[in-house]
Amino acid sequence: MTAPEWRALRERLDAVPAPALYGRYTVLRPRRDDGNGWPPPYPARQDTRFAHRPPHRWRTETDGSLFLSDEETGPRPERSGPDFPDDGFPWAFDPHPCRLTHCAYSPLLADAEPLGPVRRVLYGDREGAAGVWEVPLRLHGPVPELRLAVDLAAGIVLDVRTPDGRYRERLVDLHFRALPEEHFRWSAQAEDQKRRQAARAERLALHGRTHRLPVPRWWPTALGGHPELYDGDPDTGFLVVDLDVESTAADPLRSALLVRRPLADPPYEGGRMRDPGLFVHHWRDEWWHWYLVLEGRPLTPQELGRTADSLREG
Repeated sequence: MTAPEWRALRERLDAVPAPALYGRYTVLRPRRDDGNGWPPPYPARQDTRFAHRPPHRWRTETDGSLFLSDEETGPRPERSGPDFPDDGFPWAFDPHPCRLTHCAYSPLLADAEPLGPVRRVLYGDREGAAGVWEVPLRLHGPVPELRLAVDLAAGIVLDVRTPDGRYRERLVDLHFRALPEEHFRWSAQAEDQKRRQAARAERLALHGRTHRLPVPRWWPTALGGHPELYDGDPDTGFLVVDLDVESTAADPLRSALLVRRPLADPPYEGGRMRDPGLFVHHWRDEWWHWYLVLEGRPLTPQELGRTADSLREG
């Protein structure tokens, strides 16, 4: 099959309504640093299972949290397609699969210019007669260049990424058919999930009230003295603690989560760790992985060293 021009791909994205489909939406984003590469890179990741039933029904599930939306509550992006804040940090967008499934008349793509030829690519089992086509694009905005993979038959974007791979959004494990209507309504199963989440939250609150939480004995600013258990699994020692930072006009550090996780567990990527606008420090000792998730500024290397040492002392 002859490769289409970029203009033909863009017109296909404009012309085809978003189809019924379900699968997974994954996001990889660079994280904010101090402008000098500190803290060391620790990307923000998200993996969401989703289903879409046109025109406005969505079902998304991330880290066990289920969201159902319709015409009134569904996503209403200001601009269709992949879009990035123009405030100096382009990666703080709201991640949702509609960024790739609803690309009609995307301002970002309308102004894009191809940097090379359109080429056919392999993309899982999406190998229909129309094919999947990738094109490198020059953009006019906060992200200067992207590589875009378009499913020509479905009229959606399957993959968008920067050339260095530090940012990437993908649709994977796709099935192009509508799930039954009941999947988009609160059911007994969904209500049971809500009850389990509420019971888990109460269990965490009880543990926080009756056990000493890991809090650094040294901290560069004032702590309020009321740490709160935010997430975790007390049976394994995995804890996420809000340190109750007292913010001041003199220091931009506004909040801090301390994460303690067993060494055998996979990396912690949930909760506020998914926000690339927050600073993250990660280290390990003989027993635990430790993370600090900070709003406002990172700790300096000296502050981080003293904080980590004080946790060992505690």
